[in-house]
Amino acid sequence: MSARSVRCTVVGEHGPGQVLVWESVTVDGITCDLDVEQRTIVRDYVDNWYVRHVALDSGRTSTWSSGLGGALMIEAITLGGDSAFPVSVVLEGEYGVASVSSSTPVLLGPAGIREIIEIPLSPSDTETFRETARHIEALAALLPVAC
Repeated sequence: MSARSVRCTVVGEHGPGQVLVWESVTVDGITCDLDVEQRTIVRDYVDNWYVRHVALDSGRTSTWSSGLGGALMIEAITLGGDSAFPVSVVLEGEYGVASVSSSTPVLLGPAGIREIIEIPLSPSDTETFRETARHIEALAALLPVAC
């Protein structure tokens, strides 16, 4: 099985505020219901992959994926399309959050964001997402206001 065949939506932010949407896990397009042990393994990988990557001291970087993602987003803005992209966007009530920027899938087109996609979350994931939004809001309130 190739890692390219595995999909899972993540919303929120990097680190402790990321919400893995377990209900969205698929392998080769087939929905997978991971047990507690499997979720623990996945959570460890997601939380620690970058530290492990750097420790390899391979001289390579993972930033190519950011470049590829940016190119695909430019293509979607230029041509439109039905591919969703995970971006940080100011929410307008999605997940019960407003006026805070957080990551969620969006559809892009020539006018920019065509649609913010609100992924259905479990009650506990919804609360984690909202806690993250409150944390982001509190940090933003500490920033000086520009003239």
